[in-house]
Amino acid sequence: MLTHSKATLANLLLLTYSLILNLWSINQLIATIEEYFPGLVVERGKNLNFLGMDIGFLTKGKFSLGLVQYITGMIEDLEETLKPYGENLDRDYPHPAAKWLFTV
Repeated sequence: MLTHSKATLANLLLLTYSLILNLWSINQLIATIEEYFPGLVVERGKNLNFLGMDIGFLTKGKFSLGLVQYITGMIEDLEETLKPYGENLDRDYPHPAAKWLFTV
């Protein structure tokens, strides 16, 4: 037997309706964007990959951001850009930091 008041049940129904309406609005927004940019992939969930960045939603207000794939892609693009000039990134570059600073 339910012991909730009518006001509590009404609030619960209103919240449920609001969530459904918001979900419908999000789906409508995604559909509109897909009309302008056909072929987009929509990902949903706690772990996403956006432009080579791994985004993980951990708990409320916290997330992780992995940039390894993104930075690797940037380095590869830079190497391709430098090829016509006869340059590459496979050489030693002088720097003022001590050698031990970059030893892992």
